[in-house]
Amino acid sequence: MNNKFVIVAESSCDLDHQYCIDNNVQITAFNFSLEDKSYRHYFDEREMTNKEFYDLIEKGGVFKTTLVNVEQHTETLETFLKDGYDVLAISLSSALSGTFNCLRMACELLEETYPDRKIIAIDSLAASMGQGLLVIESVKQKALGKSLSETADFVNKNIMHTNQNFWIPDLQYLARGGRFGAGAPVPPFKPILVISKSGKLEMYKKFDNQAEAIAGLVNELSVGHFNPKMEVAVAHANNKEAAELLIKAINKTYPDLKIRLTAMGPLVGSHVGPGTLGLFFFGDERSVN
Repeated sequence: MNNKFVIVAESSCDLDHQYCIDNNVQITAFNFSLEDKSYRHYFDEREMTNKEFYDLIEKGGVFKTTLVNVEQHTETLETFLKDGYDVLAISLSSALSGTFNCLRMACELLEETYPDRKIIAIDSLAASMGQGLLVIESVKQKALGKSLSETADFVNKNIMHTNQNFWIPDLQYLARGGRFGAGAPVPPFKPILVISKSGKLEMYKKFDNQAEAIAGLVNELSVGHFNPKMEVAVAHANNKEAAELLIKAINKTYPDLKIRLTAMGPLVGSHVGPGTLGLFFFGDERSVN
């Protein structure tokens, strides 16, 4: 069985940098900019740290993000194809970005150059650690000796079982992106949004404060019948204290559950804004269309 393949994702997956190093997960960096200066979101934070990014947002900085283009995808993939590796690429939801379409075009070009190599590109219909969990589980499948095709099949079967919950305490950042229509007022509530079956970010439940939201997020584990044998993650946008409170609340109900804690980087953070909390797990199929 051929197990010689590399797992690739974009930096939208918000995985921990050391995890990617330890597990040979290859990351293609997203692009973001402030005024006339452009950056790439590398997990080693070589161009801008998460702290610097959120400090600038708090001071009123308005960041823009751009997709990972065909050339960037090609550069990442070709590094491994030319060395004889096949590639499994797990991409940010196509409903949130044109990045997956660029990945698909890069794959088509590279298949002509490397006809003996196999590339499988997957639209995760996920973001942040929703995408990240699929990467983590694919790493586990590879470690079990599964082939590229078997691992891709596993990922595809579990996409709809990724439950992705984002508590967003300030909707102004989504409003800037046109979420509520041009000129529409920013809603005053602090909702949980989820990634739908179609891979879009949709309103789910409304809360008045962080304490209510944390209780609501904990409840989603039972509502969604989470699978304790698969990864569970909490991610935050410059709100580690609240993320730790969420983990503590989860462990009060599920004391033996191990929860992965990560930070949302500039790609996700520029859209959801500082303070956001995310809870990600595998369970029932997504309920929101």
